Amino acid sequence: PKIILAKHQIDAVDFIISRNASLINYETGTGKTFICLESIFRLLENDKLKKALIVCTKSSVLSFESNIKQTNYPFENLVIIKSIKDLESISNKNKKIFIIQYETLIDISLTSLTRAFKGFKSGLFIDEVHRVKTAGCKKESQTAKCLTYLKSAFIYLVGLTATTITSELEDGYRVISYIKPGALGGIKWFHENFCIYKEGTSYLKKYRKYV
Repeated sequence: PKIILAKHQIDAVDFIISRNASLINYETGTGKTFICLESIFRLLENDKLKKALIVCTKSSVLSFESNIKQTNYPFENLVIIKSIKDLESISNKNKKIFIIQYETLIDISLTSLTRAFKGFKSGLFIDEVHRVKTAGCKKESQTAKCLTYLKSAFIYLVGLTATTITSELEDGYRVISYIKPGALGGIKWFHENFCIYKEGTSYLKKYRKYV
C-alpha cells in the first residue's frame, strides 16, 4: 500500500500471477525488485502461495530488505537463510518470505531445502536468472545445477533478469527453457532456425517474437 508501481511494473505483476512459470526481461533500473515483491504479496493474499523463496546475489539481499521495509509486510517475518538451522522457521505460519544468496545455495543441503518448501504451496523467485545459462551444458556451473534441482519443489517459478537476450542467443534459449521447457523446441532445432545467420533471413526477428 505504501508503494505506487509504474505501468510496466503492473503489467509484469499481472503477467506473473496469471501463470505458473514466467520470465521478466526488464532492463536494469526498471524496478524488478518491487515487481517480485508485489507478485509475492498478491499470490499470498489470493492464497495461491503459502511461502516464497527469493534467490539473489549478496548485494540484492540489501535491496530486498530495504524495499520490504517500505511495505506493510512485517520485517521480523522476513527470513534470510544462512544455514540449515534457518529452515526450521519455514514451518512458522507467520514466516512467508525467505531469501537465500547464491553462495549459500551452493553450500546448503539442497535436499533439506527442497523438502522444507515442498510441504507448502511455494513459489521460487530467481533474480539474475541468467545464471542458469549453462544448464545442460558439458561445463554446467554449480549454480545452474543447484537451481535445476531446486525448482522441482515449487509450484510457481519466476525468473528476473536484464541480460537474457543481450549476449549469445543460446544463453537466452537456455534461460527460457529453464523457465518453460520446450518453449523454443530442442537445441538442434533452435540452432538451425535461430543461430545460423544467412543474409536476408529473419531469425533474430523470429527469436524476439518468441521471447
